[in-house]
Amino acid sequence: MVLRWGNLFGLLDKPNNRSSHKGAIPKGGGIGILAAFVFASLFLKMPVAFWLPATTLSLFSLLGDRIDISPKFRLPIQLIAALFFLLFVPVLSEALSSKAL
Repeated sequence: MVLRWGNLFGLLDKPNNRSSHKGAIPKGGGIGILAAFVFASLFLKMPVAFWLPATTLSLFSLLGDRIDISPKFRLPIQLIAALFFLLFVPVLSEALSSKAL
């Protein structure tokens, strides 16, 4: 699907002087992995603190596949997502251990 629709949505990596490929390569293949992850998380009733940071980073990365995002903007977003996850690790641990019972 990404291969078919990649050009329409601007998800093709065109080669430049640093590229290791000669032709356009589709990007955005992680969309299917993200969809499966979110579906499984919702189906298993995982806490939002578990799947929201990963989903946010995945969607942000998809946006980065489409437009060039500077590292000065990308790094703080990644740090915020990681801190959100780490701050809620106790909540996640409690929620996961109660599901195991």
